[in-house]
Amino acid sequence: MGFSELSLVPLIEFWNSSLSLTYQEFRDRLQQTSLSNYRSVNNSHCLSAEEFRGLTPDADDLVVFVDDDDWLSPDLFGRLQSGLDNSDGAIWGSVRIGIDFGSPPGARPEDVFQLRPIDRLIYTNNYAVTGRALHRLGYDALFEHGAAQAEFDGGSFQPVTVPEYLSVANKHPCCLMAAGPLLGSPLFITDPRAVLAQFAGALEAVEPPPGLEWITTPLQALISLVKAAAS
Repeated sequence: MGFSELSLVPLIEFWNSSLSLTYQEFRDRLQQTSLSNYRSVNNSHCLSAEEFRGLTPDADDLVVFVDDDDWLSPDLFGRLQSGLDNSDGAIWGSVRIGIDFGSPPGARPEDVFQLRPIDRLIYTNNYAVTGRALHRLGYDALFEHGAAQAEFDGGSFQPVTVPEYLSVANKHPCCLMAAGPLLGSPLFITDPRAVLAQFAGALEAVEPPPGLEWITTPLQALISLVKAAAS
């Protein structure tokens, strides 16, 4: 099923009439958490897509394309340094935090925190590309994860696989993919505050495994934000 910005209109209207923070306030505050996280990544420069398009990266530069609501390990580039000589970049493990869109909103930690398999799937924020790959394939071939997946499957984009979890895909209640499942949930329509409180409780019970302690700070910010919306 495809999604568009129009899919959000009913959810935004219901959200704004039912919860303590507006949809846009929630998104803006989550964006600030993500920007703070991105700026904490060692040996990195945080640029907008427009700013980056005006640059010509060096062959060995390493570029990660991200959404405005996800998180990266502060040691991401340090963990990617070895073994990338003359490669096209790297892919790594992505943690999924958020609502399970395939079922009613869950109340258990395993519903809201998942270590996605490290395989051949490229997500929005679990791949890096080198300047040489960008020079050869072009910006548009690698900027969106779907296009990068096509290049990967066709053998044109050849990244190294790093067997570590170094990023988080944040599937929060105000993301585009949440619109259909939430509006289709009788529980959410009847008592959206209860659903958000349940979601916050499940997030609070999450215990990041060893090596993922860096998630704690943005996760606590997300929990506080969900609680504020449900208050």
